[in-house]
Amino acid sequence: MRIIESDIFEEQVIEFDSANCIVGSHGSGKTLLLRIVEAAFGYNSRTPPFVGGGKQLEHDAEPVGGVVELVVAEGVNEVARRVIDLSMGESDRAAAWPAALRSEYWPSFASSAELANNFIWYYQQLPFSLSHVLSERTFKANELSALRAILGKKYDAVRVQTILLDDDNGDNNWYSQGPFVAAMAGDVYTDSTKFSLGELWVHQALWEQSRLSAGCLFMLDEPESFLALRGHRPFVDEVARRALEQKLQVMVATHSPQVLSRFPAPNIRMCVRGAAGKIRVLKPDSLAQVQRVVGVEIPLAGVVLVEDPFAASVLAGIFGSLNISSASLEIVIAGGKSEVVAGVRSLSGASRIRVSGVLDADQRELADSSRRLFALPGKLDPEQELLLFALRAPVAVAASLGRSEDSLLAALDGYEFYDHQYWLGRLADELGLDKSFVTNVLIQLWLQQEEIRQQAVELVAALV
Repeated sequence: MRIIESDIFEEQVIEFDSANCIVGSHGSGKTLLLRIVEAAFGYNSRTPPFVGGGKQLEHDAEPVGGVVELVVAEGVNEVARRVIDLSMGESDRAAAWPAALRSEYWPSFASSAELANNFIWYYQQLPFSLSHVLSERTFKANELSALRAILGKKYDAVRVQTILLDDDNGDNNWYSQGPFVAAMAGDVYTDSTKFSLGELWVHQALWEQSRLSAGCLFMLDEPESFLALRGHRPFVDEVARRALEQKLQVMVATHSPQVLSRFPAPNIRMCVRGAAGKIRVLKPDSLAQVQRVVGVEIPLAGVVLVEDPFAASVLAGIFGSLNISSASLEIVIAGGKSEVVAGVRSLSGASRIRVSGVLDADQRELADSSRRLFALPGKLDPEQELLLFALRAPVAVAASLGRSEDSLLAALDGYEFYDHQYWLGRLADELGLDKSFVTNVLIQLWLQQEEIRQQAVELVAALV
């Protein structure tokens, strides 16, 4: 989808995968993004946020407008490309698409707000509807198992019927249908008039999904609604399983860490505010970035013991240079090689977190992956590694530090007279630069060496 004109979204191109997780803080545009996609196919939203031209409420709520271009593809082949003015009425937006496309590919939006909006009408129509069953099916064993994982309820049998809800509507259209679910647990019967909100929502969403044919788009807004935390993950897993079976494209907007955890970073889209206050939809660099943006606290997965503060800085710099988050690891300064080895040995029996030790490279002979002991890249302690690299590559280092080669060589001269822990501080002082800046620049350049980078990659892979 290309946003051409919008008062809310930046002009941008948004590419969607076969499965997409839309995340962001409250009010960041997740639901609105799904509603715009829905409206571009010719629909008006019946609950906020309202999108699309045409009368939607008696008091004429101001709907979101704009102009978008939507591209529908089948495999690698483009099926249709249309520019849609969202201010047009429903029928005009729908008519922009080929008739064959409208009948074969159908977008469906499911949310707890839609469920709540339909409650009174649904139950008022039930006496008429139960005698007008359009179709029915019985849950398979794997579907019953999924329900148990989602809801914590074990049913022996579940039957879902599609019923006609509107006795004044003779054409039996899409919106005049609904699900009626009946279940047996032993001798106990229950149905849609007795279910909890969570159970009603799960059945509504799964029923909406089941009506779609291969190639359709299923949009699910906040699947975690009304559900206990333990039900979030199995619910989105069941939606995903059915989507694969039905060959559907899926977009899920969520605040739930459990739902979010089921999507790899390439399948996540983040809604964030740009410099002008408009919404930008972007692909994250990592799951840790997503978790920070949406306010998910990253659980501690491991502790890494290092010899001293400088080793901790180098290790953190390695993670940053490789663009791999260390947020789930706590780097702890042990105070020396013996303390690192002893600490790892003492904590090796920990079951809830993984404990590792990273020694300086000059202690590589003590490294033993079977004991979770590793070493920093190189052959020497980290200060010597970086200083010697600067001497071997003065042109590149000087340019990156914004100093002349002569200034760098002059600052490096005579470093042998100082203990290694003072080398980089002295170098930074001589160059008139911040020590952290100099250290980070040297780490970045040092890691560009093929052997050093390979060792760094292997180290990080062992720790995360």
